[in-house]
Amino acid sequence: MGQKRSLGKGLGALLPQGKVEAEELLLTEIVPNPDQPRKIFPHEALEELAQSIQNHGIIQPILIKVKDGQNTIVAGERRWRAASLAGLEKAPVRYFHGTDEEILEVSLIENLQREDLSPLEIASSLQEMIKKLNLTQEEAAAKVGWSRSAVANKIRLLNLPPLSRDLLEQGHISEGHGRLLLSLKDNDKIDKIASRCAQLEWSVKDLERHLKTEKRETPPPRPQIPDWGRPFRDRKIEVAQRESRGKVNITISGLTKEQAQAIGEILSQAGDRLFPGE
Repeated sequence: MGQKRSLGKGLGALLPQGKVEAEELLLTEIVPNPDQPRKIFPHEALEELAQSIQNHGIIQPILIKVKDGQNTIVAGERRWRAASLAGLEKAPVRYFHGTDEEILEVSLIENLQREDLSPLEIASSLQEMIKKLNLTQEEAAAKVGWSRSAVANKIRLLNLPPLSRDLLEQGHISEGHGRLLLSLKDNDKIDKIASRCAQLEWSVKDLERHLKTEKRETPPPRPQIPDWGRPFRDRKIEVAQRESRGKVNITISGLTKEQAQAIGEILSQAGDRLFPGE
């Protein structure tokens, strides 16, 4: 993720400055943040971190905030989970006294700086920040140090249909694939092409070429010609309507002399509109 080192002003600007001593808490006295941007913690990665903690301990304290009487994690849930996996009973913590807005901002930035969130987790986090803090996309972009278009492109990924979202979440297609697929309007078609893309391991360029080729090979839909003959057929008058080479031929049979004359008068009056400039 190329942007993750330039997020806002970083954690340093949000955390209290100066020397703050960490204290220890029982792991059972700490609860995860339900608004944590990261929803998936791969077991293999947690085991690797747990092994590192067994060898070196927890170097960076877990950041917590007392919320509703509970020690809620602001940043460091991955360390907390790995510490439990490593068999620790306690972990070093630092208390954070920021606002709910700052908690959400710290959680997002901490994750983006220290480990790769999936594209959909990033999109959900940004959308949650915008909704909960009543921000515009531009204001959210300023907080994470991205352009507004980058934030908009991330959030658009949430518009992918369920199957395509699953493929993206599991890493079978990339964010670039997702953005290209969103150029299609039909969800069934998006899922079908996404599945093919994952199965054949297409690169983003491969998908782009496929979409361009498909667009060239798919003829534009023929415009539907209105059924002008219905009013006549309802009156038991035969009407044949045929289209050929962009021209429409209409044949009306069974008119009385008066009816034919009336139609002629209507066509004569509409002549300038039917044949402008002629």
